[in-house]
Amino acid sequence: MLDKLKTYALVVRKYNLGDRNYFFSKFPAIKPSHLETAWAFGLKEIQNKEIIKNVGELHSSDLKIVESRVNKLESNPAKLFHYLDSEFDVKKLKLTEENIERRVRHLAAVRYLEIASIDILANNKGNHFSFKNTISGFLRICKYAFVITLIVGLFFIPRIKDGFTSVDVLTERIHEKSKYKYRVGATCKDGWHSNSTGQGTCSHHGGVKEWLYETEYRKSIEECREEAKKLSWRD
Repeated sequence: MLDKLKTYALVVRKYNLGDRNYFFSKFPAIKPSHLETAWAFGLKEIQNKEIIKNVGELHSSDLKIVESRVNKLESNPAKLFHYLDSEFDVKKLKLTEENIERRVRHLAAVRYLEIASIDILANNKGNHFSFKNTISGFLRICKYAFVITLIVGLFFIPRIKDGFTSVDVLTERIHEKSKYKYRVGATCKDGWHSNSTGQGTCSHHGGVKEWLYETEYRKSIEECREEAKKLSWRD
């Protein structure tokens, strides 16, 4: 049990998926001393510089690569952990590949935590539950129920809002949301302009002063209008 908690804490820590409060909230029925030991292990094993953070927005073509790789991942927790615990050296990767790998690892970590938590809770099922832990579990269920209700409400409010919005307004709104930026070069600290976008850019010019970006849209106006027609109830 303790070993599984340690690996769980290590993945949470390494992939920046939660803090101590999150970790403790996942297992309210387990002895706090066990949780403290496991979390201390995660903090010791994973220093701040070793944390692998998720990447922000990805290009649609990169997302397809991510989806393909995630679908090939095994659901066996031991194999998932072996992958998550493997070396991740950004110096060996180009920027695009680095971002793809960050997203794949993030999704793999989330999958691992889901499977591992079920396993941990199942092993702890036979333990005696104190009244305090029972109340804590009940409050946790209430909290999740509230969050789910809130999420459902937040989902339908925008849908209703879209329904009463004209196609023209929706078209512009969807088109604007499809806008994204991509890196095209850099201005070096000595004033030199570089077309490079990866690591090592401006290495002979004092380093990067600022990155240069261009903007494109993932969807055409026509595509956005077709999508808007399906959402709007007015036209």
